[in-house]
Amino acid sequence: MKDTFPMQREYFNNLEVIHSIAEIKIEWPYIFETDYLRQHFEELMGLKSDTFAENFLNTKEKIFLFFKKFIKNPVVDDSSERSILTGIAKYFNEDLGFLLLDFEFGLKVDSIVARVPTNTPFIAFVEDDATGGKVVAYILIEKTIVSKIENCNLLLNLQLVINFFFVLNIIYPREISQTLEFLVRFFYKHYPISTRGKKKNINSLQKVNSFISKITAFEQ
Repeated sequence: MKDTFPMQREYFNNLEVIHSIAEIKIEWPYIFETDYLRQHFEELMGLKSDTFAENFLNTKEKIFLFFKKFIKNPVVDDSSERSILTGIAKYFNEDLGFLLLDFEFGLKVDSIVARVPTNTPFIAFVEDDATGGKVVAYILIEKTIVSKIENCNLLLNLQLVINFFFVLNIIYPREISQTLEFLVRFFYKHYPISTRGKKKNINSLQKVNSFISKITAFEQ
């Protein structure tokens, strides 16, 4: 991967010819395999891909207690990963449905794709016929399935989606941009100068950084 990394970066960062996911799957198919994606992300960012999940697990209880103490109408029911993620999105008044959704058993792939609300990296959790009803995760970009992950662990799949945003140089969708900014800054400890959101709103970034400061300073 390291031998082809410079060529991949040139290809993904080309602003004159923005390549579609279909084109990337032909030119660089291995980037959609978990191990290669993680390696590329780590080379690009100088961060361990697993840092996200590790920090999430280590701080989720603290975030839960913060919400319970300081938010008048609690947005979290417990300290589970899904509850914490839902609470973070609600804190920013954003729609988690632009990042992930659960789909009912037996739904055909075409129907799943039709209900995905965004072209940006997205997780569809589906009860899969091929696995006897076991929940699997599909990662979609441009409403194209790029990965099928039989491990439906939320943090693992969320981590991969964040890796895709950076590796493929994709801008966050407006509907979930502050949530994504928070996830990257707080759990990856990566603090870029500007936001990756479509709308370069300084107030939005200030709200994210303020939330991070409050949680960091909170004593359980």
